[in-house]
Amino acid sequence: MKLNNNIAVLLLLLFIVGCSSTSEISKNEDKSQTIDTSDKNITSGKIELTVPYNWSEIKDNSNSIFEIWLINNEANAVISFIPINLNKELNLGNIETKLNIIEDLLISKKKNSGEDFRIVKQESFSSRYQMKEIKYMIDDNLQNSILFGENETFYECLSYFSKEYNPSDEETEKLFETQRQIVNELIIK
Repeated sequence: MKLNNNIAVLLLLLFIVGCSSTSEISKNEDKSQTIDTSDKNITSGKIELTVPYNWSEIKDNSNSIFEIWLINNEANAVISFIPINLNKELNLGNIETKLNIIEDLLISKKKNSGEDFRIVKQESFSSRYQMKEIKYMIDDNLQNSILFGENETFYECLSYFSKEYNPSDEETEKLFETQRQIVNELIIK
């Protein structure tokens, strides 16, 4: 996967503060990969989740940005899980405080990306884990980040359509709903 210079710089900066994220889909994806259309469980790092019907895990993760990287069977949308590494020596407080810090870092990184960034909606909610959801536009691409975790294990779950695809509002809501369902049902080990 080839990352543009802006993304590479952003990743380096975010790594320095202990958190990483990306919003680019490779233009050179191998769309000829066979897509497994059956639900299956996968475990990676500290999370276990069920891959929904008509989605598949991408194994070509050469830059190790994503812990889990899912693509839909049309190869036009992704849902990825990006580990967020907080400095364990810092006493950052409770889960809500940690999520607020992560949210501030994520928003700051996106604002400083040099791209046209604006927040569409932010909200907090709980299910199995405390979560924060941030919908935002980068240029003309609507993306959704769900920040979640417990103890010292935190993730950003990022979903978006490829820049070349113009989804309907229904397709976008279905993508974000699929993302929420995966996050709500996953298990942090």
